[in-house]
This record gives sequence, structure tokens and C-alpha cells, in this order.
Amino acid sequence: MLTKFFSVGLKFEDNIHSYILMKPDMAPVEEGISICTWNNKLKSGNSPYLLKYNAPGAIGEIEMFDASQGFTMLQQYTSSGIKAPLGWHHQCLTWSFATKTTKFYYNGSLHKSATTRSLPDRKLAMGGSIAIGQNHKKTNLEADFDGQAYSFGGAIRDLNIFTVQLRDREVSEMYRSGMCSDSVGFLPDIIFLKWNYLLDDLEFESNPKLKSNKVNMFYMNKCPSLPSQGREKMQNTIPCSIE
Repeated sequence: MLTKFFSVGLKFEDNIHSYILMKPDMAPVEEGISICTWNNKLKSGNSPYLLKYNAPGAIGEIEMFDASQGFTMLQQYTSSGIKAPLGWHHQCLTWSFATKTTKFYYNGSLHKSATTRSLPDRKLAMGGSIAIGQNHKKTNLEADFDGQAYSFGGAIRDLNIFTVQLRDREVSEMYRSGMCSDSVGFLPDIIFLKWNYLLDDLEFESNPKLKSNKVNMFYMNKCPSLPSQGREKMQNTIPCSIE
């Protein structure tokens, strides 16, 4: 049973100047990669970046946009074809080294797949930077962003990056468990980014390889019997069931 009575989200208060930048120590990705998150875009009319990974010599190696836009894997862009509403939704982007297949999931279901046009031995390049909330143009921690149209204005929760291509049922279970649950407890080891570690780094400013600006934490209480503890209570949330 996966039960959690509240969870912590991150709100990007100023979509032009809000960001998280990190330069993690990364081992080579041998099997694949999966990036999954809940997000709530609060402003319409733009094409925001949720996450961008820049590698040396490969700017835009991985790009996860708002669900209505699409995704980039190994510098190959694919449109999602989704008309995503404002409000909370879940999305996952996965890639397998063995099959060279990228899969995009929306609210727990496989929505689109694509084969990366690359050399047979093409792997993810290491040694770059991860940006959350902005179209970053560097491979280091220098804040160099590409305009308001690509900046994310809204909130995210449960952003994790895994070292394998998750299976369909794992993505579905992650979605069904909702934001009130520890939705990664049953999944493989994580590299690059784990949500709880990211929150700790932001709260205690303990990671010299991470920078942030105008990103605020808040409790997301979707369990009706519990108090909001005076913090912001998000609207358009997906209900959780307490078992």
C-alpha cells in the first residue's frame, strides 16, 4: 500500500526568472533513461520547458516540454499531439538504448513512441547540466535562458529520473498512485535526480552544484480530512484515496 497524506511541490513564481540549475555527477547510461513528473502549467499561450539536459557538444540532448508540445531525445524532436488542459497532469518520457525507442506517456497511458535516428552505438552524452523550468543554453551553472516564451510558469511535483526505460505498468502505477503517495518506492534505482534529494538540496542549500532562483516549496494537501496547515492549497488537483 502506498499512502502519503501530503506532498511537497515546487512553484515557479516568476516564469522569466524562476529556475533550477544543476550539474550532477553522472555515470554513463547503459540501459536507458526515464523522466517522470506531475506538473501544472498555470499560464496558457507559451511553450514551456519542464526539463532540459545539455551535454558537451550536444545542447538539447534531452528536452521535456509541457505535454501539449512534445519532447526531444538525443536531439530528435517529436510532437505530442496533445491538447493538455491547464491543471495537474502526469507525464513520462522514456528511452531504451537496446531498441532506440522513445516513449511518451500522458496520465499513465502510452501516447506516442518514436525511434531515434542515431548511430547503432549512440548513447547519452555525459558531463552536462540539467535545467528545470527554462530553455538553458549552457552546459554549466551559468544562467543563460532563451526568453519568456520557453519559461515554465506553474508548479511541479515528484520529478524523478531513472536509469532504465520504465515499463508500461510501472508508469501506469506511478500515475494511479497519485501525488499523495510515494510513487517511486517500487521502482528501480535513480540517477541524475531524485525528488526528495532535490527538495533537501533546495531547502538546506547543501549542494554546491545546484543553483535556484524564485522557486518556492509548498504543501499540496489533497486528502480532505487533513488540514492545509496554513499553506497554499492547490486547485485542479487529482484526488487521492486513503486506503
